[in-house]
Amino acid sequence: MRMRANKNAAIKEVAMKTAAIIGAGRISRIILEGLKRKNEMFDEVRVYDVNREAAESIRGIVSSAIISESASDAASGADIVILAVHPPVFAETAHALSGVLKQDSVLLSLVPKIRISKTIEAFKGFRNVVRMNPNASSIVNSGYNPISFSSEFDSNKKAELIKRLSVLGDLPEIKDDLIEAYAVITAMGYTYFDYQFTEIFELAKEFGIDETDARTAILKLAEGTIKTVTGENRSQYEFLNLVPVRPLSGIEDSVKKEYQEKLRERFKMLTN
Repeated sequence: MRMRANKNAAIKEVAMKTAAIIGAGRISRIILEGLKRKNEMFDEVRVYDVNREAAESIRGIVSSAIISESASDAASGADIVILAVHPPVFAETAHALSGVLKQDSVLLSLVPKIRISKTIEAFKGFRNVVRMNPNASSIVNSGYNPISFSSEFDSNKKAELIKRLSVLGDLPEIKDDLIEAYAVITAMGYTYFDYQFTEIFELAKEFGIDETDARTAILKLAEGTIKTVTGENRSQYEFLNLVPVRPLSGIEDSVKKEYQEKLRERFKMLTN
Protein backbone atom coordinates (compact mmCIF):
# COMPACT_ATOMS: atom_id res chain seq x y z
CA MET A 1 0.00 0.00 0.00
CA ARG A 2 1.41 3.39 -0.96
CA MET A 3 1.28 6.37 1.38
CA ARG A 4 1.37 9.97 0.20
CA ALA A 5 4.04 12.26 1.61
CA ASN A 6 2.59 15.46 3.08
CA LYS A 7 4.01 18.36 1.09
CA ASN A 8 2.20 20.94 3.23
CA ALA A 9 3.40 19.83 6.65
CA ALA A 10 4.35 22.67 8.99
CA ILE A 11 8.06 23.24 9.39
CA LYS A 12 9.41 24.75 12.59
CA GLU A 13 12.71 25.90 11.19
CA VAL A 14 14.54 25.71 7.89
CA ALA A 15 17.91 24.44 9.00
CA MET A 16 19.07 22.16 6.19
CA LYS A 17 21.65 24.51 4.73
CA THR A 18 24.80 22.42 4.33
CA ALA A 19 24.81 19.29 2.17
CA ALA A 20 27.52 16.69 1.77
CA ILE A 21 27.44 14.66 -1.44
CA ILE A 22 29.25 11.34 -1.05
CA GLY A 23 29.52 10.00 -4.58
CA ALA A 24 29.40 12.44 -7.50
CA GLY A 25 27.81 10.19 -10.10
CA ARG A 26 24.87 10.77 -12.41
CA ILE A 27 22.17 10.59 -9.76
CA SER A 28 23.86 13.24 -7.61
CA ARG A 29 24.12 15.54 -10.62
CA ILE A 30 20.48 14.92 -11.55
CA ILE A 31 19.30 15.84 -8.05
CA LEU A 32 21.45 18.97 -7.89
CA GLU A 33 20.32 20.11 -11.35
CA GLY A 34 16.68 19.64 -10.35
CA LEU A 35 17.14 21.60 -7.12
CA LYS A 36 18.99 24.35 -8.96
CA ARG A 37 16.20 24.75 -11.54
CA LYS A 38 13.74 25.51 -8.73
CA ASN A 39 16.10 27.65 -6.62
CA GLU A 40 16.17 25.05 -3.84
CA MET A 41 19.93 24.60 -3.75
CA PHE A 42 21.66 24.21 -0.38
CA ASP A 43 23.67 27.18 0.88
CA GLU A 44 26.81 25.07 0.98
CA VAL A 45 27.57 21.92 -0.99
CA ARG A 46 30.55 19.71 -0.18
CA VAL A 47 31.48 16.85 -2.47
CA TYR A 48 33.59 13.77 -2.10
CA ASP A 49 34.24 11.08 -4.68
CA VAL A 50 37.19 8.71 -5.03
CA ASN A 51 37.34 10.07 -8.57
CA ARG A 52 38.50 13.66 -8.09
CA GLU A 53 37.48 14.61 -11.62
CA ALA A 54 33.92 13.41 -10.97
CA ALA A 55 33.76 15.44 -7.77
CA GLU A 56 35.00 18.57 -9.53
CA SER A 57 32.39 18.12 -12.28
CA ILE A 58 29.77 19.12 -9.70
CA ARG A 59 31.11 22.67 -9.99
CA GLY A 60 29.47 22.77 -13.41
CA ILE A 61 26.19 22.78 -11.48
CA VAL A 62 27.19 24.40 -8.19
CA SER A 63 30.14 26.66 -8.89
CA SER A 64 30.81 27.19 -5.18
CA ALA A 65 30.93 23.46 -4.38
CA ILE A 66 33.71 22.51 -1.98
CA ILE A 67 35.72 19.46 -3.03
CA SER A 68 36.60 17.50 0.10
CA GLU A 69 39.62 15.27 0.56
CA SER A 70 37.64 12.51 2.31
CA ALA A 71 34.09 11.40 2.96
CA SER A 72 34.42 12.26 6.64
CA ASP A 73 35.65 15.78 5.84
CA ALA A 74 32.63 16.35 3.60
CA ALA A 75 30.11 14.97 6.08
CA SER A 76 31.48 16.58 9.24
CA GLY A 77 28.97 19.19 10.43
CA ALA A 78 26.71 18.80 7.36
CA ASP A 79 22.95 19.17 7.85
CA ILE A 80 22.25 16.49 5.24
CA VAL A 81 24.53 13.77 3.89
CA ILE A 82 23.49 12.35 0.52
CA LEU A 83 24.97 8.89 0.19
CA ALA A 84 25.23 8.00 -3.51
CA VAL A 85 27.67 5.10 -3.64
CA HIS A 86 27.45 1.58 -5.01
CA PRO A 87 26.55 -1.29 -2.65
CA PRO A 88 30.04 -2.89 -2.71
CA VAL A 89 31.58 0.20 -1.06
CA PHE A 90 28.69 0.91 1.31
CA ALA A 91 30.28 -0.82 4.33
CA GLU A 92 33.61 1.00 4.09
CA THR A 93 31.86 4.31 3.47
CA ALA A 94 29.61 3.78 6.49
CA HIS A 95 32.66 2.94 8.58
CA ALA A 96 34.36 6.16 7.48
CA LEU A 97 31.29 8.24 8.32
CA SER A 98 30.14 6.49 11.49
CA GLY A 99 30.47 8.90 14.40
CA VAL A 100 31.07 11.86 12.08
CA LEU A 101 27.46 12.82 11.40
CA LYS A 102 25.80 15.40 13.62
CA GLN A 103 23.11 13.92 15.86
CA ASP A 104 20.43 16.07 14.21
CA SER A 105 21.64 15.72 10.62
CA VAL A 106 19.86 13.68 7.93
CA LEU A 107 21.30 10.73 6.05
CA LEU A 108 19.67 10.42 2.63
CA SER A 109 20.66 7.09 1.13
CA LEU A 110 20.39 6.47 -2.60
CA VAL A 111 22.16 3.12 -2.26
CA PRO A 112 20.29 0.22 -3.85
CA LYS A 113 19.85 -3.09 -2.01
CA ILE A 114 20.85 -1.68 1.40
CA ARG A 115 17.66 -1.19 3.39
CA ILE A 116 17.08 1.32 6.15
CA SER A 117 17.51 -1.22 8.95
CA LYS A 118 20.95 -2.20 7.61
CA THR A 119 21.89 1.45 7.17
CA ILE A 120 20.97 2.26 10.76
CA GLU A 121 23.00 -0.73 11.93
CA ALA A 122 26.02 0.30 9.85
CA PHE A 123 25.79 3.86 11.20
CA LYS A 124 25.68 2.70 14.83
CA GLY A 125 22.02 3.47 15.49
CA PHE A 126 21.84 6.84 13.72
CA ARG A 127 18.09 7.51 13.49
CA ASN A 128 17.45 10.13 10.80
CA VAL A 129 17.84 7.75 7.87
CA VAL A 130 15.77 8.12 4.71
CA ARG A 131 16.02 6.17 1.47
CA MET A 132 14.94 7.48 -1.92
CA ASN A 133 14.92 6.07 -5.43
CA PRO A 134 15.17 9.02 -7.85
CA ASN A 135 14.78 8.81 -11.60
CA ALA A 136 16.22 10.70 -14.55
CA SER A 137 13.23 13.00 -15.04
CA SER A 138 14.00 14.66 -11.70
CA ILE A 139 16.48 16.77 -13.65
CA VAL A 140 13.49 18.58 -15.24
CA ASN A 141 11.44 18.46 -12.01
CA SER A 142 9.15 15.74 -13.36
CA GLY A 143 10.56 12.76 -11.51
CA TYR A 144 8.80 9.98 -9.66
CA ASN A 145 10.93 9.48 -6.58
CA PRO A 146 9.65 6.94 -4.03
CA ILE A 147 10.89 7.65 -0.52
CA SER A 148 10.94 5.82 2.80
CA PHE A 149 11.81 7.09 6.29
CA SER A 150 13.13 5.33 9.38
CA SER A 151 10.51 4.88 12.10
CA GLU A 152 12.28 7.34 14.44
CA PHE A 153 12.94 10.01 11.83
CA ASP A 154 12.55 13.51 13.29
CA SER A 155 9.16 14.85 12.18
CA ASN A 156 10.36 18.43 11.60
CA LYS A 157 13.34 17.23 9.56
CA LYS A 158 10.99 15.03 7.58
CA ALA A 159 8.66 17.92 6.75
CA GLU A 160 11.57 20.09 5.67
CA LEU A 161 13.11 17.37 3.52
CA ILE A 162 9.79 16.61 1.81
CA LYS A 163 9.30 20.29 1.04
CA ARG A 164 12.72 20.56 -0.58
CA LEU A 165 12.74 17.27 -2.48
CA SER A 166 9.19 17.72 -3.78
CA VAL A 167 10.53 20.20 -6.34
CA LEU A 168 12.12 17.23 -8.11
CA GLY A 169 8.69 15.75 -8.89
CA ASP A 170 6.29 13.35 -7.21
CA LEU A 171 7.53 12.00 -3.88
CA PRO A 172 5.32 9.06 -2.85
CA GLU A 173 6.13 7.68 0.59
CA ILE A 174 6.36 3.89 0.40
CA LYS A 175 7.50 0.95 2.49
CA ASP A 176 11.25 0.46 2.39
CA ASP A 177 10.99 -3.10 1.06
CA LEU A 178 9.35 -1.78 -2.13
CA ILE A 179 12.23 0.51 -3.12
CA GLU A 180 13.85 -2.13 -5.32
CA ALA A 181 10.58 -2.85 -7.14
CA TYR A 182 10.22 0.85 -7.93
CA ALA A 183 13.86 0.94 -9.00
CA VAL A 184 13.12 -1.56 -11.77
CA ILE A 185 9.81 0.05 -12.79
CA THR A 186 10.35 3.81 -12.44
CA ALA A 187 14.08 4.54 -12.11
CA MET A 188 15.27 2.09 -14.77
CA GLY A 189 12.00 2.59 -16.63
CA TYR A 190 13.30 5.80 -18.18
CA THR A 191 15.78 3.72 -20.19
CA TYR A 192 13.03 1.50 -21.57
CA PHE A 193 11.37 4.39 -23.38
CA ASP A 194 13.76 7.31 -23.84
CA TYR A 195 15.25 6.11 -27.12
CA GLN A 196 11.82 5.22 -28.51
CA PHE A 197 10.33 8.62 -27.77
CA THR A 198 13.46 10.24 -29.20
CA GLU A 199 12.99 8.39 -32.48
CA ILE A 200 9.28 9.22 -32.65
CA PHE A 201 10.03 12.88 -31.91
CA GLU A 202 12.65 13.10 -34.67
CA LEU A 203 10.38 11.34 -37.16
CA ALA A 204 7.50 13.68 -36.31
CA LYS A 205 9.68 16.64 -37.24
CA GLU A 206 10.88 14.88 -40.39
CA PHE A 207 7.25 14.34 -41.42
CA GLY A 208 6.60 18.09 -41.14
CA ILE A 209 5.14 18.52 -37.65
CA ASP A 210 6.33 21.64 -35.85
CA GLU A 211 8.71 20.85 -32.98
CA THR A 212 6.44 22.38 -30.34
CA ASP A 213 3.41 20.54 -31.69
CA ALA A 214 5.40 17.29 -31.90
CA ARG A 215 6.42 17.64 -28.26
CA THR A 216 2.81 18.17 -27.19
CA ALA A 217 1.52 15.33 -29.35
CA ILE A 218 4.03 12.81 -27.99
CA LEU A 219 3.40 13.90 -24.42
CA LYS A 220 -0.35 13.35 -24.92
CA LEU A 221 0.34 10.07 -26.70
CA ALA A 222 2.32 8.76 -23.72
CA GLU A 223 -0.21 10.02 -21.18
CA GLY A 224 -3.19 8.63 -23.06
CA THR A 225 -1.58 5.27 -23.72
CA ILE A 226 -0.71 4.79 -20.06
CA LYS A 227 -4.22 5.73 -18.93
CA THR A 228 -5.69 3.29 -21.44
CA VAL A 229 -3.53 0.24 -20.72
CA THR A 230 -3.61 0.64 -16.94
CA GLY A 231 -7.24 1.77 -16.60
CA GLU A 232 -10.47 -0.09 -15.98
CA ASN A 233 -10.75 -1.15 -19.64
CA ARG A 234 -7.17 -2.32 -19.91
CA SER A 235 -8.18 -5.87 -20.86
CA GLN A 236 -9.77 -4.42 -23.99
CA TYR A 237 -7.11 -1.88 -24.90
CA GLU A 238 -6.17 -3.61 -28.18
CA PHE A 239 -9.70 -3.06 -29.44
CA LEU A 240 -9.52 0.64 -28.63
CA ASN A 241 -6.78 1.27 -31.17
CA LEU A 242 -8.44 3.23 -34.00
CA VAL A 243 -5.56 2.54 -36.38
CA PRO A 244 -6.06 -0.87 -38.03
CA VAL A 245 -2.33 -1.50 -38.39
CA ARG A 246 0.49 -2.17 -35.92
CA PRO A 247 3.67 -1.23 -37.84
CA LEU A 248 5.94 -2.81 -35.22
CA SER A 249 3.90 -5.96 -34.63
CA GLY A 250 6.74 -8.13 -35.93
CA ILE A 251 8.93 -7.34 -32.92
CA GLU A 252 6.28 -7.15 -30.16
CA ASP A 253 6.61 -10.73 -28.92
CA SER A 254 10.40 -10.56 -28.78
CA VAL A 255 10.28 -7.22 -26.95
CA LYS A 256 7.80 -8.59 -24.41
CA LYS A 257 10.07 -11.56 -23.84
CA GLU A 258 13.03 -9.25 -23.24
CA TYR A 259 11.01 -7.24 -20.70
CA GLN A 260 9.97 -10.36 -18.83
CA GLU A 261 13.42 -11.95 -18.76
CA LYS A 262 15.64 -8.93 -18.24
CA LEU A 263 13.50 -7.09 -15.69
CA ARG A 264 12.82 -10.18 -13.60
CA GLU A 265 16.54 -10.86 -13.64
CA ARG A 266 17.33 -7.31 -12.54
CA PHE A 267 14.73 -7.39 -9.76
CA LYS A 268 16.17 -10.67 -8.49
CA MET A 269 19.65 -9.13 -8.45
CA LEU A 270 18.42 -6.19 -6.37
CA THR A 271 16.47 -8.27 -3.85
CA ASN A 272 18.86 -11.18 -3.25
